[in-house]
Amino acid sequence: MSRAHTYPDDLRERLIAAAYARLQQESPEQMALRELASSVDTSTNAIYSIFGSKNALVKEVTLIAKEQFRAAQAHDLPPAPIGALEHGLRAYRRWAHAHPSLYRIIFGGNAEQGAATSLGDETLQPLRTLLERLEDGRLLRQGTHEGRLLAVWGALHGHVLLELSLWPEQSPDEGLYHEHERTLLRGLLTDAALASS
Repeated sequence: MSRAHTYPDDLRERLIAAAYARLQQESPEQMALRELASSVDTSTNAIYSIFGSKNALVKEVTLIAKEQFRAAQAHDLPPAPIGALEHGLRAYRRWAHAHPSLYRIIFGGNAEQGAATSLGDETLQPLRTLLERLEDGRLLRQGTHEGRLLAVWGALHGHVLLELSLWPEQSPDEGLYHEHERTLLRGLLTDAALASS
């Protein structure tokens, strides 16, 4: 009769931490489980016993990254709704540039790895909240909640991905970003809100 293998109590957390460190630099496809296991003095069997699959381990990292991403956008928001939106958009972009590999995992489209695959995903809650504040202040042009969220996220996500893909080794062009942000706000805010900002 075979006995179930037992592992150290902290092994799960050590594997997640090691995977997080690797996924800061490489894609899930590039992450070799044998090397990952070796880095924490265990076996690939331990990974499968604890998590069940590579996707499940990546999902644990993705969930941590999502929480950090959301927290970065909500930190030190100014009280004025327009200023808060600008702050949130810039924090979104800064986090993506600081963690490009994790950003791609979050929005990479693999649901089994925890990626955001719909507008309802909690990862977009900070943007949703900022837009709701603007709506409460009657500062937005006509539109639906989801339509506005898609417009803002699509524009920001597209800009960030272009920066990460086209100029990965360069500092992002702040002038181009601010021009993009102003164009986005002109399409989103009422004339009265723009005049007062």
